[in-house]
Amino acid sequence: MRLANRDQIVAVVVAGRLRLWHGWPLDWNARALLDDVARAARDAVARAPIQKVHASSAAHAAEVRRHGWVQFVTALLLLPALAVGAILSRHVHHRVAGRGMRIFVLLFAIVSGLVLLLRG
Repeated sequence: MRLANRDQIVAVVVAGRLRLWHGWPLDWNARALLDDVARAARDAVARAPIQKVHASSAAHAAEVRRHGWVQFVTALLLLPALAVGAILSRHVHHRVAGRGMRIFVLLFAIVSGLVLLLRG
């Protein structure tokens, strides 16, 4: 018997017998089974040789909030380099051979990455 949505199922009748009432079986104790399973799962996890390599999601979120401002400022500090690169590429791309431009871009990326690593 369903009133409207699935979550509003009141009863399940199979072959004329009432099997579930408000989501729980009538002829066996499902809550006791769930308690046993939860206890067994907690015990198994407690015995397992689990080594956490990352912080919990809450700790990670706190870390991101703490360092988010630093990353934002670092991104802002890179904007002038991006603007200069865009201006230079507009005026220089036809004078520099493709190989030379690739080397310049690679060196610029390496130096920028090193600056970020050394600042961090």
